[in-house]
Amino acid sequence: MTRNNKVLQLSILLVCAIVVIVVIGPFKKDQPRQLGENAQGQAFASVPEESVENEEVQQSSGGAISLEQVKELLMKQGINDELYWEALSYEEVELDGDDEPEVVAAIDGGSHLGAFFIFDKTSSGDYSLIFDKSWKVASLNFGAPIEVAEKKLLQVIEMTGGSGVSVQIAHLLEIQNGEVIEAWQGTLKDMNAMFGGNYYVVAGSFQIVNDIMYAWETRSELEDDTVTVKGKPTTTVKMYTYNGTQFIEQK
Repeated sequence: MTRNNKVLQLSILLVCAIVVIVVIGPFKKDQPRQLGENAQGQAFASVPEESVENEEVQQSSGGAISLEQVKELLMKQGINDELYWEALSYEEVELDGDDEPEVVAAIDGGSHLGAFFIFDKTSSGDYSLIFDKSWKVASLNFGAPIEVAEKKLLQVIEMTGGSGVSVQIAHLLEIQNGEVIEAWQGTLKDMNAMFGGNYYVVAGSFQIVNDIMYAWETRSELEDDTVTVKGKPTTTVKMYTYNGTQFIEQK
């Protein structure tokens, strides 16, 4: 191969390298989300810091509370752990009819562990903690409020239990003068598979008609497979009237 041919080949390779750098280089600026692991070893997508900051500015400019502000509210209650922040969720919900949305927040701490908070917005624009329970809630999407006697009640479903036990409890809550009042609580599910030979499941629900609550529970004994019903289920029904604050059982 002549000297001129070698020079020509080197020139062509140099030109190709320059083209690759010019074409591909700009795409490297848009870095993809990095995959990492949270404390439980689960993969998650980490958002670049710039994206997080822009999202918070947009939330604040619209008058809505930001995630960082919710964290600050919880820090004032002594909660300051990254493990909690990974499991934190919150919503703004109008609960007391004053046109100022309350902030409801939840921390999912495990299979039956958690925390639930309600912050009320004061006339000065600050948020005050008015409700704090060690509840693992099923969802912060509470749906439409339950109306009774011109009151609006919020239904919160608590999930609790332990090894071999799974329980769901319905709580009906109302905010009166900056205070949360529990109007009623009842069992929606009670599954007990802890001790062999004594397995059972309870399914419950309720309905409010003309300001009267009808609540019922059906209990079924179970075989050791925890599925097959043993014997005949039994159902109990209770009736409650509303006194403006709570549902009172009628004997």
